[in-house]
Amino acid sequence: MLIEYKTATQEITGTHFGRADEDAEVSAFSKSGHTLVKLADEGIEGKYLKIVDGVASLAAVTAFNISASKSLITSEVHTYTYYSMISDNSDYIDFTDVPEGTSIYVDDMDTAAATGDASGTFRFKATEAGTYGIKFYKIGYNSMYLEVKAHDNL
Repeated sequence: MLIEYKTATQEITGTHFGRADEDAEVSAFSKSGHTLVKLADEGIEGKYLKIVDGVASLAAVTAFNISASKSLITSEVHTYTYYSMISDNSDYIDFTDVPEGTSIYVDDMDTAAATGDASGTFRFKATEAGTYGIKFYKIGYNSMYLEVKAHDNL
């Protein structure tokens, strides 16, 4: 099995099973910011790519246990959940129990807006109305995505 992953984050971006010449594919692979690694065939559901001293293996992921200072709202029309807040820069949502070193992405899912620190709290404020996507990512954890709807008034 070949696993394609982002070199910087070890996030798996593709898996390829049953290839005829995996060694040749690994040596010929060229995609900026990505790497291929060869492992024995096995299921990857609930696993992440773990690299220790240059040796790759699959290990079980951990679920985030992040809490928010506001309650989730369920949209009855579209059946999805989100957090709601006022977009006047005074309202905020505190996300707690964020593991240290977690990359936190807001809208731009390619560039981290913040990194979880030892306090375990990430405070989100909105200065403009709109829907914001927030993703928490850390190697060894299932990434967590949620939405915040910021309104001019509630």
